[in-house]
Amino acid sequence: MTWQPGQSGNPAGRPRKGQALADVLNAVLAEDVHGHPGQSKREALCRMAVLRALDGDMKALGWVADRAEGRAAQQVVDPLADFAGPVRVLDFGDDPVDGARV
Repeated sequence: MTWQPGQSGNPAGRPRKGQALADVLNAVLAEDVHGHPGQSKREALCRMAVLRALDGDMKALGWVADRAEGRAAQQVVDPLADFAGPVRVLDFGDDPVDGARV
């Protein structure tokens, strides 16, 4: 089958994808809690995490702290930062043949 000039080979277009999981989750979390108008499920989960943290749950405390204050910056340690020893330099020449020469 050949197409005429200006005719699409796919007139219906690309099929739509389903909603992304994050979009569905955000829509559900934005809903009010049943029996508590004005309180979203997202807010209820945050309140639950704070209550658990206050009750001594260390995972909940970490979760709340990470979201309220931001995660602490991790220190990157360079194991060779204090290295002052000799450095061995390898010379591979200008034109290595069949691999490197040492």
